[in-house]
Amino acid sequence: MWFATKDGLNRYDGYTFKVYTHDSYDPHSLSNNTIHQLLEDSQGRIWVATDHGLNMYDRSQDHFVRILHDPKDRNSLSGNKITLPIVELTDGRLLVAPHEKSLNLISLSDDFPTTDSSVTIVYLPAPTHQTVEDLFQSADGK
Repeated sequence: MWFATKDGLNRYDGYTFKVYTHDSYDPHSLSNNTIHQLLEDSQGRIWVATDHGLNMYDRSQDHFVRILHDPKDRNSLSGNKITLPIVELTDGRLLVAPHEKSLNLISLSDDFPTTDSSVTIVYLPAPTHQTVEDLFQSADGK
């Protein structure tokens, strides 16, 4: 079981808790301790939306891969604060909505998160240029 808190991510294995937190000296720790959303995708990857970016838990390494906003990189998130649900589309892409920014459509290479894998992010304008308040995908994939 996974628990999102304002002081990190907690994993309970039925016996003990393991707490994952941000460590400014460890690039494979969480990018921020304030966690707003969790998603387990169809590949079994755990996604963590925080006040400072999106993180993917790499089970094989027991660490996190960060996807962040970089103003110098057009292929980065449009913003870091992600408070709305992470939505996995039927084709495996992820849809996230950084706070008061455009929607971000994230495509991952098949071998993600290996060192040579790639992430492609496309910005989608919010409908009618309004702030998105929630994300939801219906059972029929729409």
